[in-house]
Amino acid sequence: VSRALLHQCLHGLGHGLTMFRGHDAPRALADCDLLAADWGRTSCHGGVFMEAFNNATAPHHQAGMPGHHHPSSYKAIDSADALYPCSIMARPYHIACYGFQTTVILYLNGGDIGATARACDRAPADMRLVCYESLGRDVVMHASRNPEKAARLCATGSEPYRPACYGGAVQTLVNWTGTTDDALALCRAVAADPQAGSNVAASCYGGIGFAIATRFLTVAERE
Repeated sequence: VSRALLHQCLHGLGHGLTMFRGHDAPRALADCDLLAADWGRTSCHGGVFMEAFNNATAPHHQAGMPGHHHPSSYKAIDSADALYPCSIMARPYHIACYGFQTTVILYLNGGDIGATARACDRAPADMRLVCYESLGRDVVMHASRNPEKAARLCATGSEPYRPACYGGAVQTLVNWTGTTDDALALCRAVAADPQAGSNVAASCYGGIGFAIATRFLTVAERE
């Protein structure tokens, strides 16, 4: 089983634990912490943050779901703080939280990609690349999976962090389509931009390589 499939399973566990805990995210995060591996805990944490946000914006009925549904004081989103809940979370939860945070920001600002990039610029310094990778994932959806449009949207980000947006976008395209066709088209669009620079294009292609390595198991598949 590939690391990518294990991630999906543990991410789903985070969703399930959050529902089981009545959408009390801190309790679900503590449950995820029982996993042995750091990357497994992070995968589970990501499912917690996604489920808590999804329930806050589109509540789904939990009748019949076994678990502990005592009233929770946890607030999933805060219109006064674009970086919430990450801004209140302990450091072990930062990677998973900022890896999803742009979905929250875009919800709050009505889908403004540029403003979302500027919000990522205000994240803790060591989380800005993670936030931009999250933006890359969301950019693909906002571009309706059009690789050239996704490249243009990522280009609205700040120069030091923009490559992470491309990386997040191409990894999403590979994961969703199971091929590298659209991801390669995005990187070609980046390489054709005279303002992007060769290092930015190299980072884009590196993101494709990372996606291939985590999704495909055999050498033949990776080639």
